[in-house]
Amino acid sequence: MHWSIKIGIGLGLLLVTILSIDTLSREGISKSNTVFINGTFSSLKKHTTSNKWSISYNIQIQENNISYKIFPDWVDCFDSTSFKIKVSKGDSITIITNKDNGMRSKDVPQVVSLIANKYNFISTNCINEENKNSKIITLSICFFLALVLLVYFIKSRTD
Repeated sequence: MHWSIKIGIGLGLLLVTILSIDTLSREGISKSNTVFINGTFSSLKKHTTSNKWSISYNIQIQENNISYKIFPDWVDCFDSTSFKIKVSKGDSITIITNKDNGMRSKDVPQVVSLIANKYNFISTNCINEENKNSKIITLSICFFLALVLLVYFIKSRTD
């Protein structure tokens, strides 16, 4: 096997390992690992990558310049349509962020719940379910890759 293929396989395995560690080390969302921020709603901005497969939202409040982020992993848990209808600039909101950002930047607070006008627009139950599903998918991918590598090494030793 050519050395460039070995380097490519090695880098691919390293990337899968890093992503797997991040996914598998995530804890469920609970009151003990969250921070409550009360503020006045300023803006909600949708961010889409150039290939349009990754969507996230940035929320800002008037009390500070911090951009609170709803990560792509949890966009399906965010009721953005209702939020845009029910919440106006100047409304009081409660943003709940996760203390444990995993391997993501500590400078970008992860929104795990968003409450305004007595309505919760992001369910922590949904986020915990998404995390559980991500762990199952990650473990399945790791098992499949381990199986492929095992077959490859057994085959290479018999040749």
